[in-house]
Amino acid sequence: MKYYSPQDCLELDQITQSQFGISSETLMENAGKSCAQAILTQIKPPQSTIFTVLCGPGNNGGDGLIVARELSKKKFTVRTISVREGDFSQFEQQLGASPAWVIDALFGVGARLPFSPFWQKVFEIVMARAEKVVSIDHPSGFPTSDGTECTDPHIRANWTLSIGLHKFSHYTHAGPEA
Repeated sequence: MKYYSPQDCLELDQITQSQFGISSETLMENAGKSCAQAILTQIKPPQSTIFTVLCGPGNNGGDGLIVARELSKKKFTVRTISVREGDFSQFEQQLGASPAWVIDALFGVGARLPFSPFWQKVFEIVMARAEKVVSIDHPSGFPTSDGTECTDPHIRANWTLSIGLHKFSHYTHAGPEA
């Protein structure tokens, strides 16, 4: 099995767009639909599940919006929170006391460490409150390059839906536990 670094993933996205003419929007649409389908067929949540989708500022957040749309089409209750660095108390209020299912679409494999104190607090509160977490592409806050030990707060997902490629950090050091 071949494993890919964040740089490899970025280069492959660029090749896909430039050589095959597939737009970043189409890549995002396909990723979001595939993740929603995987949630429904692999994880199989009950129809009564209420999803809280946390969408970050980049492409991973865009994937999350598409996942939210697709789950809504399947008649699930979905709350979407667009998270931007700023007022933590506002985020805490939006998240609620104990969201049953959180979909982590905050940061993907292209994110850079270290994260600011705001984001570290976001990761901590999600882990303290969420019953189950599904991460899109990569658990937010976890090192993406080599899976080295992460001492900073990060998402520890029950399931990680890797988009397109096997990431090196998913299989090394603490990666399988993230």
